[in-house]
Amino acid sequence: MSRQTSHEPHTLPSSTGVAGDPPRFLASSELLGTEIYNADGSYIGDIEAVIIDRCTGWAAYAIVACGGWLGSGGRYHPLPWSILEYLPEQDAYGVAIERSTLEEAPSYSRKEISDGTLSWAERVRHYYGTPPYWS
Repeated sequence: MSRQTSHEPHTLPSSTGVAGDPPRFLASSELLGTEIYNADGSYIGDIEAVIIDRCTGWAAYAIVACGGWLGSGGRYHPLPWSILEYLPEQDAYGVAIERSTLEEAPSYSRKEISDGTLSWAERVRHYYGTPPYWS
């Protein structure tokens, strides 16, 4: 069975926005260390890891190493990627949730996060009230 190939040019989304903006596309490793702020503009932590669905390639969760006021002592907070909003002026992400919501959010150890099962994912999704990332 032969596979037909289209010779029509494909248009990809622009890799940059307005001149001077950060690139639209980047390697997941370049997201590591990106700061995240909550609804009142307070710093909550940095992206420690990005959880990607291996089959679809979709970013499902940002794993946030929280410092400062959360002081979670080696605990990581998975945030559904869908609640993150890119803030180009800061080259950071924002989450439109209150401080108290984040303080009570599910958190996990590095071992629990990286066990490969995402056993924590449903609890996190329900906590934030987000639809499954694949829908």
